[in-house]
Amino acid sequence: MTPTDLPDHHAFSVRSALEQGVSPERLRTTRVPAPFPGVRSFAAPRRGVDLPPEQRHLAHLELCRAYAQRMAPAQFFSHLSAAHLLDAPLPARLRWDEVHVGVRPPDRAPRVAGVVGHRLAGLFGDPILIERLAVVSPADMWCQLGPSLDIDELVAVGDHLVRERGASGRWLHQRLPALCSLDDLAAALSGSRHVGAGALRAALPQIRAGSESPKETELRLAFVRAGLPEPVLNHELRDRWGRFIARLDLAYPAYRAAFEYDGRQHATDPGQFAKDVDRIHAVTRLGWSHDRFLAHHLQAGAAVAVDRARERLIAAGWRP
Repeated sequence: MTPTDLPDHHAFSVRSALEQGVSPERLRTTRVPAPFPGVRSFAAPRRGVDLPPEQRHLAHLELCRAYAQRMAPAQFFSHLSAAHLLDAPLPARLRWDEVHVGVRPPDRAPRVAGVVGHRLAGLFGDPILIERLAVVSPADMWCQLGPSLDIDELVAVGDHLVRERGASGRWLHQRLPALCSLDDLAAALSGSRHVGAGALRAALPQIRAGSESPKETELRLAFVRAGLPEPVLNHELRDRWGRFIARLDLAYPAYRAAFEYDGRQHATDPGQFAKDVDRIHAVTRLGWSHDRFLAHHLQAGAAVAVDRARERLIAAGWRP
């Protein structure tokens, strides 16, 4: 049955459908999933399904869009929902199919099947809009993840929030502002009491503004904790005429050494692989060493990557 007479092909409330003249019989006989009481959605996924990590942000977005159809004006998405909507890196062990909704006192937190309600006092910032959805501020979201993530995972989320964004080209880098600053994270953490504050306080000084992926964060942390110098993140390498050559994930300009993490797309995309080969040639032609690491190099505390980086830096003149 083609749902052309229903209010919206994305998500809608039963009340809005009835107000627009859709008959109760039509709503009963049309097979439209009901992710929440009083809500119908053609796009929201079924809860309880084990989705791969790369699909979870979009799936959660559809659940949030569905819940928004019955959302009270004072409510906003918080905690893990805010993290999904902000594209923050989250570990696969966490549930993706519970929607977290917050309110400020004296309003009462929602009690709806499939929703985790929170009554939140002392927030650092006002909610922001993402995809026309009200979402708790990025700094507050980071603090709310304290009970759910370990220290390294909190660092990865913090790196994601404070990094600049944008596309880079050969001649010009167009950068967009970060979602929040390190000062914002510190102020949000100090402004009120948080569950998991110990992990948050341990993570805060390890957050850096230049990391562009959770694996880069993992690699940087492994290097520093093994006693290697702290690398420059996403260093812009240029030739003697000032022409842009590459952005290097982790760089040691004093030793002309670069280390990078390559995800699966670099191996499965022939075009990307060809670009990588040309890029590495351009980097090494300027006298830099270049090492690439894959997922298996980061196992066991990234021992293989650390050993290789240490050897490379010592050969270039670094002394532990």
